[in-house]
Amino acid sequence: MRYRFFLISLLALASVARAQQAAPKRARGPLSEGQTSILIIHFDVDRADIQPPDKASLDSLSLHRTAIKLIGHTDNSSSDAHNSRLSLQRAHAVQDYLHSKGWPDSLFLNVDGLGSSRPLNDNSTDGERSLNRRVEIIVFHRDTSALHDIFNDTTNLVGKNIVLRDLNFYAGHHIPLPQGYRVMQELLVIMRQHPTLRIQIQGYVCCNSDGFDGRDEDTHASDLSIQRAKFVYDFLISQGITKNRMTYKGFGSSNKIFPEEKDDIQAAANRRVEIKIVSL
Repeated sequence: MRYRFFLISLLALASVARAQQAAPKRARGPLSEGQTSILIIHFDVDRADIQPPDKASLDSLSLHRTAIKLIGHTDNSSSDAHNSRLSLQRAHAVQDYLHSKGWPDSLFLNVDGLGSSRPLNDNSTDGERSLNRRVEIIVFHRDTSALHDIFNDTTNLVGKNIVLRDLNFYAGHHIPLPQGYRVMQELLVIMRQHPTLRIQIQGYVCCNSDGFDGRDEDTHASDLSIQRAKFVYDFLISQGITKNRMTYKGFGSSNKIFPEEKDDIQAAANRRVEIKIVSL
């Protein structure tokens, strides 16, 4: 069996995979949409070990500019219970390999195994089954314009909103995902470098309509967007930034990046915090 790789866009995944009805092919040039892409590696029948060419592909991932989700899958050639275990073993095999290359736990947003529940095709041929024996590595590329780069030129920043990239949240909670703490540290540095900077911290939620806010599972109140903004506000206060330089506000489900979330990626992007530059 030949091993090749393909890097494809998230939205094109299903159509590309279904078009491949013969032996598995892994080489497609990098296609990406926005700041998200998918790397897929495949596995032999009933195996969870990573092949050498796949390791080379994993080595190409940059731990300095990405965070990832790992989702394991199988074909339908065994029981649901076995497939569930095997798919998770495959996802953990990828995680363990990346750990061995220095990837910290904070860069893994999720590691899951879905068994044979989400095939790319109907498993009717050996070639189709081989496509379903896979781990999807959903790669979140960090914005090429980091927060400190944005503030290199402050000429026209007053009045503008800046999305704090990679500051996302657990669904239903105001606690950020692990990589979000790095973003808050970057914001803290910016606030210290620009002592006259005043900001409004704006929180948002996903998956509601008409601007409605979400229920915060931590506080049991329907003010989730407010609590997300307040979390950032409280962090900056704890690090010595004075209250008169900041306000915070929740905007619920208004002003979505993705108006109708079609998948978990878009939902995660809408669970966010922005800052509005009030004055410099």
